[in-house]
Amino acid sequence: VGGGGLGWVGKTGMDGNWKMSFDERKGEPCALHSPWKFSMIPLVLLILGFLLFLFYRHWDDKKHYWSRRGIPGPEAEILYGNLKALRNFASPRSLVVRDWTKKYGKVYGFHDGANKVLVISDLVMMNELLVKKFDHFTSRIRTPMQGDHDTPRTNLVQARGVHWKRLRAIASYAFTTKALKIIERTVEDSSLLMIEELKKRGGVVNMLEFVAKVTVGAASKLSKIRVVRKNIARVLTVINQTGIIYKKTRAMRRALAKHDASIKPPGMMYARRMAKAKRISNRTGATENAFVRLVHTTALETIDETLAIVRSERIEAEIFEKNDEFMNDIDEEIEKLEKRKKIFIDMLKVDEGVEILWRELKRDRSGD
Repeated sequence: VGGGGLGWVGKTGMDGNWKMSFDERKGEPCALHSPWKFSMIPLVLLILGFLLFLFYRHWDDKKHYWSRRGIPGPEAEILYGNLKALRNFASPRSLVVRDWTKKYGKVYGFHDGANKVLVISDLVMMNELLVKKFDHFTSRIRTPMQGDHDTPRTNLVQARGVHWKRLRAIASYAFTTKALKIIERTVEDSSLLMIEELKKRGGVVNMLEFVAKVTVGAASKLSKIRVVRKNIARVLTVINQTGIIYKKTRAMRRALAKHDASIKPPGMMYARRMAKAKRISNRTGATENAFVRLVHTTALETIDETLAIVRSERIEAEIFEKNDEFMNDIDEEIEKLEKRKKIFIDMLKVDEGVEILWRELKRDRSGD
């Protein structure tokens, strides 16, 4: 590159190296001249053609991925795959997949953009994959919002790999044949109730409203089962701590209820009470007052849970427009539970007062 009216000319010597020489004849800067005399345009075109060929081979491999394996499916478009059909707002994705299932059968494949998706509707094959060999099929399609790694808040549907296996193993106990049979009747009753309501109304109805009602009804009934199990567990815990044999105690109380005052000598009830308090203290390390307060607290919690269930039943009854007699029964039940709750709240206040008084007496005795 030259300046000031002078130019430099690049030449190669006998050794092939570049050399610079001064050219006084030219008044403009002169370019460096290469020893290889050919244009760059054919080279650029050759590189572009090679890249296009690689892209075509890559796309052709993806496009015929399923067909080369003998699996039918819709033909994919370049770059988009089957996204145009799947993202059609006039027809939901579920309906598109349903139509493809009718057209291509129970097993077919399509391209969700760059992702290859295999659809399986055959029950035998689904049982083989999801039940018998579930540990071999742990990967799930990720959305761009999920990221590449699982977090502690990643749920069972979005989890992958070892994390998915662990969640699947934990959740499998809730979906055993026995557990599903327990809730089957509850869900069936709610579904039959919805069918009856549909028959009464007739014509065109809003299915979203009815499905929401069925879901609320089934959840309410299943919550009853959970509360009952929880209360049974509490009773068994109390029985285990106190060493009481429940069946014998109940039978004895029934047999002696009418003749309680006549057959028990004076002081017997006090002796039994003291013996029971000592047994409670030895087994649990708690005083009798503390144990009674625990029983009252448990009863109050049970009443609160039962109240929540009954109130949800009332909401459900309002939704399904039950008759006045049914609503009155629920209101009476709520009123009874409210009264019981107030009684146990008062009992807890008495228990706290007795406990405070007992501590004061112990402190006075230690002071004496």
